[in-house]
Amino acid sequence: MKNTMNFGNCFELATMAEIQHYMVRKRIEGQVYMPAVDNKGIDFVIRVGNKKLVKYIEVQVKARSTRGLFSIDKFNDRDNYWFILYNQNGAGYDMYILQSKEVKQIMTENGKKTLKAKNNKLSVSKIKKYEQSDVGVICNTK
Repeated sequence: MKNTMNFGNCFELATMAEIQHYMVRKRIEGQVYMPAVDNKGIDFVIRVGNKKLVKYIEVQVKARSTRGLFSIDKFNDRDNYWFILYNQNGAGYDMYILQSKEVKQIMTENGKKTLKAKNNKLSVSKIKKYEQSDVGVICNTK
């Protein structure tokens, strides 16, 4: 039986490294930071920009090796809050990148919010159009 906390932490750290590497390759000024505690649904923060114009992007990473269902806790959507979701596809993983507003919209069915309590499930079938091959979509947001 795998340790799900270690599994999730590995994806968080790998994603942070991938984003920092992307920023270096593309010469995007900024840094990736991990908060001391993970109690607000923010796994890490990306600081993009220079001294005159800086933006902060908050990121939540979710990884699943089975079932293609992601547990999403209740959250407040905002423009700078993103979800990166990984789902196992046999030999590797598919990556989906969504803004929190998109997640909230997907999890609202027939005008009724489904994000009322913890452990709501988000299905891979609902997020296929958000599949990405790299993390650039987050770093290049305006």
